[in-house]
Amino acid sequence: MVQKSKSSKPTSMEELLASLPSTSLVLNRGQEIEGEIVAITDKEVTLDLGTKSEGVISARDIPENQLKELKIGNKITAFVEELENESGQVVLSIHPARPQGRPGQTPQKIDDSIWEEAAKKYIQGEVIKGTVSKTTPHGIFVKLEEGIEGLIHSSKIPAGQKYEEGSQISVIIDSVDSEKKRISLVPVITSTKGLIYK
Repeated sequence: MVQKSKSSKPTSMEELLASLPSTSLVLNRGQEIEGEIVAITDKEVTLDLGTKSEGVISARDIPENQLKELKIGNKITAFVEELENESGQVVLSIHPARPQGRPGQTPQKIDDSIWEEAAKKYIQGEVIKGTVSKTTPHGIFVKLEEGIEGLIHSSKIPAGQKYEEGSQISVIIDSVDSEKKRISLVPVITSTKGLIYK
């Protein structure tokens, strides 16, 4: 007989489904959720969220050193970015896309409002300071404020330029897309060494 407790794990899919109050998973964008890793590829990590639902985290969203440590069966916490992709999977991120909510507000409203404000606040061509929050092969993520990050694409980083997580840097706003919740950044060049002019 399997004892039901917070620490016990269902030993079969039938027990897992039977232990859940509902067969449908209700999610909101920005919501924190735990899942079990069921597949790892060079492109994404797939999580079993329970109730026949799966979520995917892009491999480029996870620091390389952390990605190497992940194993099938591990449980990790992620945040909901999109409720469904073309494959019917929940799109997840390991980074929260918004600040903590206030009572009476839904994650959707907070998420949308902060990006609407970002579109007004961050002007193309403006130079601002930010903190490097993550380095990936595809680019550098820079935290501009709580809940807002921009990306310096790898193609815009001068050869040999290194960035360390936690360091403050100056960047130029290249573009802001409030609908897709993306800010494209360009590094402020303080030296012309190694630059190629086209």
